[in-house]
Amino acid sequence: MTYPTDTAPDVTTLDPQDGDSVRSFASANGGQAFDLSDGDGGDLDPLDLGDGDEGDEGDDDGEQETTAAGTTGTARRTGPNKAGVRRIGSKLLQLQGADADDLAVLASLYGVEADPLEVTVAVMTTDRSALTAVKDLTDIAEADGPFQAMVVAQEKGRARMKGVHSLLVALDAASAASLNGNDAKAGAALAQDVVGLADEAKSSLSRVLDLARRTV
Repeated sequence: MTYPTDTAPDVTTLDPQDGDSVRSFASANGGQAFDLSDGDGGDLDPLDLGDGDEGDEGDDDGEQETTAAGTTGTARRTGPNKAGVRRIGSKLLQLQGADADDLAVLASLYGVEADPLEVTVAVMTTDRSALTAVKDLTDIAEADGPFQAMVVAQEKGRARMKGVHSLLVALDAASAASLNGNDAKAGAALAQDVVGLADEAKSSLSRVLDLARRTV
């Protein structure tokens, strides 16, 4: 079952391990799609804070050093580049100004404390597989009817159903505090919660995914 939208859903395939792929679906909040890509063209790998080759030009002057052959060359800087530091700083500032509930949902996805600094570190360094629960919730929501939604949920397996349930708990949208019963009962309960997801929860999830991007 898909959520009603004003525009056709933008659906492609997301592999959480593949930074070049995106999975999105249109939410009921004005037809806005849930976009799991980064704002800088899919930079989903851990942030590189290595040498400054990709930093701002003119930020640092290279130091002159003499090689063993007696010639003078430019030493390579080994500290963090300024462009990378700015990205981290911008993300921290964004998370410091985020809604507390949205920050808590994002923190739950990464399994960290709902503290802007801790979440910043997680977002900038953790593998994007942390967002798998969002993809799985999307798959269930887009199933063709309640029965098919239950089937899709069960096919995810127990561990991933628990991930979706934890996300629903963080969104205050779970009907039970824990995922009980066998896989069939758990899948049915999970599908019911996902299909009945309120508009406010969908809007919150859209904001959370925006906060999960490594660029601001």
